[in-house]
Amino acid sequence: MSVLKFGELWHVDVQTALETAFHEALVRQAYYDSEDVLTWNVGMTDATGHRVSRYINNPQTLQHCMNLYAWALERYADRVRRAFKGVKISKAQFAAALSFDWNTGAILKAKWVAYFCAGDVVKARKAFMNYSKPKSIIKRRKAEKALFFDGKWSNNGTITEYTKVSSALQPVWSSAVKIDIRKELTQALMLGGATTPKLDQDPNPDNVPKAPTLTPAHSLDEAIARMDLKTPGHLDLHGVKPAPVTPSRPEDLQTALKKSVKKSIKESVEERVPASALWAAVMISVGTVLFGIWEWLMALPCNLFNIACGG
Repeated sequence: MSVLKFGELWHVDVQTALETAFHEALVRQAYYDSEDVLTWNVGMTDATGHRVSRYINNPQTLQHCMNLYAWALERYADRVRRAFKGVKISKAQFAAALSFDWNTGAILKAKWVAYFCAGDVVKARKAFMNYSKPKSIIKRRKAEKALFFDGKWSNNGTITEYTKVSSALQPVWSSAVKIDIRKELTQALMLGGATTPKLDQDPNPDNVPKAPTLTPAHSLDEAIARMDLKTPGHLDLHGVKPAPVTPSRPEDLQTALKKSVKKSIKESVEERVPASALWAAVMISVGTVLFGIWEWLMALPCNLFNIACGG
Protein backbone atom coordinates (compact mmCIF):
# COMPACT_ATOMS: atom_id res chain seq x y z
CA MET A 1 0.00 0.00 0.00
CA SER A 2 1.43 3.35 -1.05
CA VAL A 3 1.58 5.77 1.86
CA LEU A 4 1.63 9.54 1.99
CA LYS A 5 3.64 11.70 4.36
CA PHE A 6 3.38 15.46 4.43
CA GLY A 7 6.19 16.58 2.19
CA GLU A 8 5.58 13.59 -0.10
CA LEU A 9 2.35 15.05 -1.39
CA TRP A 10 -0.04 13.03 -3.47
CA HIS A 11 -0.82 14.59 -6.80
CA VAL A 12 -4.38 14.45 -8.04
CA ASP A 13 -4.12 11.71 -10.67
CA VAL A 14 -6.79 10.31 -12.97
CA GLN A 15 -7.99 7.60 -10.57
CA THR A 16 -8.29 10.06 -7.69
CA ALA A 17 -10.14 12.65 -9.79
CA LEU A 18 -12.44 9.98 -11.21
CA GLU A 19 -13.44 8.85 -7.74
CA THR A 20 -14.83 12.27 -6.86
CA ALA A 21 -16.40 12.73 -10.30
CA PHE A 22 -18.07 9.31 -10.08
CA HIS A 23 -20.16 10.51 -7.13
CA GLU A 24 -21.17 13.66 -8.96
CA ALA A 25 -22.95 14.34 -12.23
CA LEU A 26 -21.73 16.38 -15.16
CA VAL A 27 -23.90 19.20 -16.47
CA ARG A 28 -22.13 21.43 -18.97
CA GLN A 29 -24.34 24.44 -18.26
CA ALA A 30 -25.42 25.97 -14.95
CA TYR A 31 -28.27 24.37 -13.00
CA TYR A 32 -29.77 24.40 -9.51
CA ASP A 33 -28.73 21.44 -7.39
CA SER A 34 -30.75 19.61 -4.72
CA GLU A 35 -29.94 22.36 -2.19
CA ASP A 36 -31.00 25.16 -4.57
CA VAL A 37 -27.39 26.20 -5.17
CA LEU A 38 -26.41 27.31 -8.67
CA THR A 39 -23.97 24.66 -9.84
CA TRP A 40 -22.02 23.80 -12.98
CA ASN A 41 -19.80 21.06 -14.35
CA VAL A 42 -18.89 18.37 -11.80
CA GLY A 43 -20.52 19.94 -8.75
CA MET A 44 -18.68 23.30 -9.02
CA THR A 45 -20.23 26.33 -7.33
CA ASP A 46 -19.23 29.92 -6.66
CA ALA A 47 -17.39 28.56 -3.61
CA THR A 48 -14.47 27.80 -5.94
CA GLY A 49 -14.09 31.53 -6.63
CA HIS A 50 -15.17 31.08 -10.25
CA ARG A 51 -18.76 32.30 -10.65
CA VAL A 52 -20.81 29.67 -12.40
CA SER A 53 -23.66 32.02 -13.37
CA ARG A 54 -21.67 32.70 -16.58
CA TYR A 55 -22.70 29.20 -17.69
CA ILE A 56 -26.47 29.77 -17.51
CA ASN A 57 -27.77 28.65 -20.91
CA ASN A 58 -24.12 28.50 -21.96
CA PRO A 59 -22.97 24.87 -22.26
CA GLN A 60 -19.24 24.24 -22.57
CA THR A 61 -17.07 21.60 -24.22
CA LEU A 62 -16.17 18.51 -22.24
CA GLN A 63 -12.49 19.47 -22.30
CA HIS A 64 -13.21 22.92 -20.84
CA CYS A 65 -15.32 21.30 -18.11
CA MET A 66 -12.53 18.88 -17.23
CA ASN A 67 -9.87 21.63 -17.26
CA LEU A 68 -11.84 23.66 -14.73
CA TYR A 69 -12.70 20.58 -12.67
CA ALA A 70 -9.01 19.63 -12.41
CA TRP A 71 -8.13 23.20 -11.44
CA ALA A 72 -10.74 23.35 -8.68
CA LEU A 73 -10.03 19.84 -7.40
CA GLU A 74 -6.35 20.69 -6.91
CA ARG A 75 -7.37 23.57 -4.59
CA TYR A 76 -9.38 21.15 -2.48
CA ALA A 77 -6.48 18.70 -2.49
CA ASP A 78 -4.37 21.35 -0.76
CA ARG A 79 -6.92 21.40 2.06
CA VAL A 80 -6.75 17.62 2.41
CA ARG A 81 -2.95 17.80 2.64
CA ARG A 82 -3.24 20.36 5.41
CA ALA A 83 -5.84 18.31 7.27
CA PHE A 84 -3.54 15.26 7.40
CA LYS A 85 -0.28 17.09 7.91
CA GLY A 86 2.26 14.80 9.56
CA VAL A 87 0.00 11.73 9.27
CA LYS A 88 0.60 8.78 6.96
CA ILE A 89 -2.32 8.09 4.65
CA SER A 90 -2.71 5.89 1.58
CA LYS A 91 -3.67 7.00 -1.90
CA ALA A 92 -7.13 5.54 -1.35
CA GLN A 93 -7.50 7.54 1.85
CA PHE A 94 -6.35 10.69 0.09
CA ALA A 95 -8.94 10.13 -2.68
CA ALA A 96 -11.73 9.43 -0.18
CA ALA A 97 -10.91 12.52 1.87
CA LEU A 98 -10.79 14.63 -1.30
CA SER A 99 -14.22 13.42 -2.41
CA PHE A 100 -15.55 14.09 1.10
CA ASP A 101 -14.23 17.65 1.12
CA TRP A 102 -15.43 18.38 -2.42
CA ASN A 103 -18.91 17.48 -1.26
CA THR A 104 -18.96 18.91 2.27
CA GLY A 105 -16.14 21.46 2.52
CA ALA A 106 -15.62 20.13 6.06
CA ILE A 107 -12.26 18.35 5.91
CA LEU A 108 -10.55 20.92 8.16
CA LYS A 109 -13.16 20.69 10.90
CA ALA A 110 -14.59 17.16 10.68
CA LYS A 111 -14.33 15.17 13.91
CA TRP A 112 -13.55 11.96 12.05
CA VAL A 113 -10.37 13.55 10.71
CA ALA A 114 -9.31 14.60 14.21
CA TYR A 115 -9.99 11.11 15.56
CA PHE A 116 -8.03 9.48 12.73
CA CYS A 117 -5.06 11.81 13.15
CA ALA A 118 -5.10 11.00 16.87
CA GLY A 119 -4.92 7.29 16.07
CA ASP A 120 -8.50 6.38 17.03
CA VAL A 121 -9.65 4.59 13.89
CA VAL A 122 -12.77 3.13 15.54
CA LYS A 123 -14.13 6.57 16.45
CA ALA A 124 -13.06 7.97 13.10
CA ARG A 125 -14.97 5.26 11.20
CA LYS A 126 -18.12 5.94 13.22
CA ALA A 127 -17.86 9.74 13.01
CA PHE A 128 -17.40 9.62 9.24
CA MET A 129 -21.15 9.06 8.86
CA ASN A 130 -21.98 12.24 10.82
CA TYR A 131 -22.19 13.91 7.42
CA SER A 132 -25.19 11.97 6.13
CA LYS A 133 -27.80 14.62 5.42
CA PRO A 134 -29.82 14.73 3.28
CA LYS A 135 -30.60 11.04 2.92
CA SER A 136 -29.68 11.15 -0.76
CA ILE A 137 -26.02 11.53 0.23
CA ILE A 138 -25.78 8.41 2.43
CA LYS A 139 -24.80 6.11 -0.45
CA ARG A 140 -21.93 8.39 -1.37
CA ARG A 141 -20.78 8.76 2.22
CA LYS A 142 -20.72 4.99 2.69
CA ALA A 143 -18.66 4.62 -0.49
CA GLU A 144 -16.15 7.24 0.70
CA LYS A 145 -15.98 5.52 4.08
CA ALA A 146 -15.34 2.14 2.40
CA LEU A 147 -12.55 3.69 0.33
CA PHE A 148 -10.91 5.45 3.26
CA PHE A 149 -11.02 2.62 5.77
CA ASP A 150 -11.13 -0.48 3.54
CA GLY A 151 -9.52 0.65 0.28
CA LYS A 152 -12.58 -0.12 -1.87
CA TRP A 153 -12.74 2.07 -4.98
CA SER A 154 -16.06 2.92 -6.64
CA ASN A 155 -15.33 4.55 -10.00
CA ASN A 156 -15.25 2.75 -13.33
CA GLY A 157 -14.04 5.62 -15.49
CA THR A 158 -17.50 6.92 -16.34
CA ILE A 159 -19.73 9.69 -15.07
CA THR A 160 -23.42 10.45 -15.50
CA GLU A 161 -24.02 13.45 -17.73
CA TYR A 162 -27.33 15.29 -17.96
CA THR A 163 -27.38 16.71 -21.45
CA LYS A 164 -30.47 18.88 -21.01
CA VAL A 165 -31.52 21.57 -18.52
CA SER A 166 -35.08 22.88 -18.22
CA SER A 167 -36.10 26.53 -18.44
CA ALA A 168 -36.16 26.49 -14.63
CA LEU A 169 -32.48 25.44 -14.63
CA GLN A 170 -33.22 21.95 -13.40
CA PRO A 171 -31.49 18.93 -14.97
CA VAL A 172 -33.82 16.91 -17.19
CA TRP A 173 -33.55 13.47 -15.60
CA SER A 174 -34.45 11.61 -18.78
CA SER A 175 -31.43 13.11 -20.56
CA ALA A 176 -28.96 11.14 -18.42
CA VAL A 177 -26.20 9.31 -20.27
CA LYS A 178 -23.02 7.58 -19.15
CA ILE A 179 -19.83 8.97 -20.67
CA ASP A 180 -16.16 8.07 -20.38
CA ILE A 181 -14.17 11.15 -19.29
CA ARG A 182 -10.73 9.56 -18.91
CA LYS A 183 -9.24 11.04 -22.08
CA GLU A 184 -10.30 14.62 -21.34
CA LEU A 185 -9.52 14.30 -17.63
CA THR A 186 -6.03 12.97 -18.37
CA GLN A 187 -5.43 15.92 -20.68
CA ALA A 188 -6.63 18.33 -18.00
CA LEU A 189 -4.45 16.77 -15.30
CA MET A 190 -1.40 16.98 -17.53
CA LEU A 191 -1.67 20.71 -16.89
CA GLY A 192 -1.28 19.92 -13.19
CA GLY A 193 -4.30 22.02 -12.35
CA ALA A 194 -2.52 24.94 -13.98
CA THR A 195 -5.59 26.16 -15.87
CA THR A 196 -6.35 29.62 -14.51
CA PRO A 197 -10.01 30.58 -14.88
CA LYS A 198 -11.29 34.01 -14.06
CA LEU A 199 -11.65 34.39 -10.30
CA ASP A 200 -14.57 36.64 -9.43
CA GLN A 201 -14.23 36.28 -5.66
CA ASP A 202 -12.03 34.62 -3.06
CA PRO A 203 -12.54 30.84 -2.94
CA ASN A 204 -14.67 29.71 0.00
CA PRO A 205 -14.79 25.90 0.12
CA ASP A 206 -16.62 25.95 3.45
CA ASN A 207 -19.60 27.34 1.57
CA VAL A 208 -20.08 24.35 -0.73
CA PRO A 209 -23.58 22.85 -1.03
CA LYS A 210 -24.57 19.96 1.19
CA ALA A 211 -25.37 17.52 -1.59
CA PRO A 212 -24.65 18.41 -5.20
CA THR A 213 -24.82 14.80 -6.27
CA LEU A 214 -27.59 14.10 -8.78
CA THR A 215 -29.17 10.80 -9.71
CA PRO A 216 -32.09 10.12 -12.07
CA ALA A 217 -35.60 9.92 -10.64
CA HIS A 218 -37.32 6.60 -11.38
CA SER A 219 -40.94 7.54 -10.60
CA LEU A 220 -43.28 10.49 -10.23
CA ASP A 221 -43.18 10.16 -6.44
CA GLU A 222 -39.36 10.20 -6.44
CA ALA A 223 -39.17 13.13 -8.84
CA ILE A 224 -41.60 15.16 -6.71
CA ALA A 225 -39.73 14.20 -3.54
CA ARG A 226 -36.56 15.67 -5.05
CA MET A 227 -38.17 18.86 -6.28
CA ASP A 228 -36.85 22.05 -4.75
CA LEU A 229 -40.08 23.79 -3.77
CA LYS A 230 -38.51 26.57 -1.72
CA THR A 231 -38.20 28.89 -4.71
CA PRO A 232 -41.34 29.04 -6.89
CA GLY A 233 -39.29 30.40 -9.81
CA HIS A 234 -37.45 27.09 -10.01
CA LEU A 235 -40.60 24.97 -10.22
CA ASP A 236 -41.15 23.79 -13.78
CA LEU A 237 -44.10 21.44 -14.21
CA HIS A 238 -44.63 22.16 -17.91
CA GLY A 239 -47.68 24.35 -17.39
CA VAL A 240 -49.18 22.57 -14.38
CA LYS A 241 -50.01 24.97 -11.56
CA PRO A 242 -49.85 23.67 -7.96
CA ALA A 243 -53.13 23.72 -6.07
CA PRO A 244 -53.52 26.07 -3.07
CA VAL A 245 -51.73 24.86 0.06
CA THR A 246 -52.63 25.54 3.69
CA PRO A 247 -50.21 23.62 5.94
CA SER A 248 -51.18 23.25 9.60
CA ARG A 249 -47.63 23.94 10.76
CA PRO A 250 -44.73 25.74 9.04
CA GLU A 251 -42.66 22.55 9.00
CA ASP A 252 -45.43 20.87 6.99
CA LEU A 253 -44.95 23.26 4.06
CA GLN A 254 -42.61 21.07 2.02
CA THR A 255 -44.81 17.99 2.47
CA ALA A 256 -47.98 19.92 1.69
CA LEU A 257 -46.46 21.46 -1.41
CA LYS A 258 -45.32 18.11 -2.74
CA LYS A 259 -48.77 16.59 -2.18
CA SER A 260 -50.29 19.58 -3.93
CA VAL A 261 -47.97 19.18 -6.92
CA LYS A 262 -48.80 15.49 -7.27
CA LYS A 263 -52.53 16.24 -7.04
CA SER A 264 -52.21 19.00 -9.64
CA ILE A 265 -50.38 16.73 -12.08
CA LYS A 266 -53.01 14.05 -11.65
CA GLU A 267 -55.86 16.53 -12.13
CA SER A 268 -54.11 17.97 -15.17
CA VAL A 269 -54.02 14.54 -16.80
CA GLU A 270 -57.67 13.96 -15.93
CA GLU A 271 -58.62 17.33 -17.40
CA ARG A 272 -56.92 16.50 -20.67
CA VAL A 273 -58.97 13.25 -20.91
CA PRO A 274 -62.13 13.76 -18.77
CA ALA A 275 -63.74 10.68 -17.27
CA SER A 276 -67.07 11.49 -19.00
CA ALA A 277 -65.36 11.51 -22.38
CA LEU A 278 -63.78 8.15 -21.68
CA TRP A 279 -67.13 6.64 -20.68
CA ALA A 280 -68.81 8.09 -23.77
CA ALA A 281 -66.14 6.56 -26.00
CA VAL A 282 -66.56 3.18 -24.31
CA MET A 283 -70.37 3.23 -24.62
CA ILE A 284 -70.19 4.19 -28.30
CA SER A 285 -67.77 1.35 -28.97
CA VAL A 286 -69.95 -1.17 -27.11
CA GLY A 287 -73.08 0.08 -28.91
CA THR A 288 -71.40 -0.27 -32.29
CA VAL A 289 -70.41 -3.86 -31.54
CA LEU A 290 -73.92 -4.80 -30.26
CA PHE A 291 -75.58 -3.28 -33.31
CA GLY A 292 -73.29 -5.24 -35.59
CA ILE A 293 -74.16 -8.48 -33.79
CA TRP A 294 -77.90 -7.73 -34.04
CA GLU A 295 -77.66 -7.13 -37.81
CA TRP A 296 -75.75 -10.38 -38.26
CA LEU A 297 -78.39 -12.35 -36.31
CA MET A 298 -81.26 -10.81 -38.30
CA ALA A 299 -79.61 -11.71 -41.57
CA LEU A 300 -78.70 -15.25 -40.52
CA PRO A 301 -81.92 -17.01 -41.77
CA CYS A 302 -81.65 -15.29 -45.12
CA ASN A 303 -78.05 -16.40 -45.52
CA LEU A 304 -78.72 -19.97 -44.40
CA PHE A 305 -81.74 -20.63 -46.68
CA ASN A 306 -80.71 -18.35 -49.50
CA ILE A 307 -83.90 -16.34 -49.05
CA ALA A 308 -84.04 -12.85 -50.47
CA CYS A 309 -84.65 -10.60 -47.52
CA GLY A 310 -85.61 -7.01 -48.06
CA GLY A 311 -85.97 -4.11 -45.76
